[in-house]
Amino acid sequence: ISLDPRLEQKLADSLQATSTGIYPVIDPQTLQKIMAELSVRAEQVISQGRSPVVLTSARIRLPFKRLTERFLPSLAVLSFNEIIPGLEVESVGMVSQG
Repeated sequence: ISLDPRLEQKLADSLQATSTGIYPVIDPQTLQKIMAELSVRAEQVISQGRSPVVLTSARIRLPFKRLTERFLPSLAVLSFNEIIPGLEVESVGMVSQG
């Protein structure tokens, strides 16, 4: 599962440092829409007997993982440069801004 480039940029632009780490700071309605769409995409993958993985840019990987942990704690979030060269990756959907 990938993120729409505009959503990636919006998340990157919203990153703020806190005492517990760097997090995207976005409004609750947008966050709810993103998590709802991500949940649907993840459920589609799970229903096919596979494990969903979200691929993001390296810059937002950890902040996005922190954001999803509350809603989808078992969801794997990786950056594109963590993918082993030669590994076949199949896109099963893209999450947009909602």
